[in-house]
Amino acid sequence: LADEGPDPIVRTQLVPAQALVGQTVTLSVEVLVPGWFTAPIDYPGSINLPGVSGQQDRLSSSNLNERIDGINYLGITSNYQLIALQTGDYVVPALPLTVHYSMDGQAHEVILRTTEQRFSAGLPEELAGLGYVIATRDYQLEQNVDQSLTGLKVGDAITRQLIQRAEGVAAMVLPALEFAALPGMDVYPAEPQLSDSGSERGSISIGERRQEVSYLLREPGHYQLPGLSIGWFDPASKQLHWSKVPALNFEVAANPALAAELLTRQSATGIFNRLYRWVGALLIALLLGECLRRGW
Repeated sequence: LADEGPDPIVRTQLVPAQALVGQTVTLSVEVLVPGWFTAPIDYPGSINLPGVSGQQDRLSSSNLNERIDGINYLGITSNYQLIALQTGDYVVPALPLTVHYSMDGQAHEVILRTTEQRFSAGLPEELAGLGYVIATRDYQLEQNVDQSLTGLKVGDAITRQLIQRAEGVAAMVLPALEFAALPGMDVYPAEPQLSDSGSERGSISIGERRQEVSYLLREPGHYQLPGLSIGWFDPASKQLHWSKVPALNFEVAANPALAAELLTRQSATGIFNRLYRWVGALLIALLLGECLRRGW
């Protein structure tokens, strides 16, 4: 620490100490110096803890001003977001922080360490069989289609969009949706789009997962895209809730114009293939004739 005068202070707090798998746990780190900072604090960018995703939230920094034992301190608060990916008891190790500051005209460089923190992650019985965990006070599931489902014909394409939003849950924790192959159509899932928006205090406010899938309609008939039910657990009420979107039912009519176009293409392809074979046979005959003439 500093050679003379009051020492810098580091304070560490982790909440909540008991969480659910997938729930965001916030590690808050406060650094205070008896003077002013001369350079940004050097924080570890991530926390290496097996079974836990731990990243510094660089948007969470805020300034502090405190008077301690008659001395004015300046401080900075920064947060880490921890998400347990499986049940267990976890020990967050002490993190080294390199701090540069000036006091009474003297420059100082110190390495501070946070205090070791502990938390546990559990799984309610209600969620045991779901294969995923959403622990939040508010979850929403939304469905959109890019066009009307009436008047569809063979050759048309429709795009279905499913959006999940959860308060205080990282987007990467929200379950990935599977889109099975369906007879009579081609299925083209797009890459998921994940986004996290932060609150003023730096914690995750809303995690959002958007997934789109396009269906190319190849045959006439009646079709149904299955509905979807997602279970989520409210830690406050300790209740399991379900959010649902309905199945999509629609009719696909034959498309005479497309059929005629395909027939024209097939006919043109057949003529081209026959011409190609005739030209090939002619070239072979000419080559053989030339070989006979030369006595090869």
